[in-house]
Amino acid sequence: FNALSEAMQRDKSKSNILRMSELGLIEMTRKRTKESIGRVLCEPCFYCEGEGFLKSKQTICYEILRELERDRRDHYGHNIMVMAHPEVVARFCDEERAALEMMEDQLQARVTLKGEMGFHIEQFEITPL
Repeated sequence: FNALSEAMQRDKSKSNILRMSELGLIEMTRKRTKESIGRVLCEPCFYCEGEGFLKSKQTICYEILRELERDRRDHYGHNIMVMAHPEVVARFCDEERAALEMMEDQLQARVTLKGEMGFHIEQFEITPL
């Protein structure tokens, strides 16, 4: 108990440690200081007006890049069309432009983006041209 208490004093987060129980267990609580991974990778759902969560546009962009990387041998030297929701395409054209350009360099190919209004925000298709 004392060793745990001393170790927790170095922790920046507020914590509460209870004495050892009859079963030899120590209970403790610790205040969370960072957002959960779900909050970082997702955003409120605009389809249901915030009742649920969707992957963030940044997360979807990186899913697309990971799929391109995974299938790199198939795509190498061949131009590619990525169809996605217009908001995801807009994210690629702005904040994620450098990552897309790096992928084009790795593939030695041009990646063309096309916004599809009928696509769900998390939906995308990758096709060779």
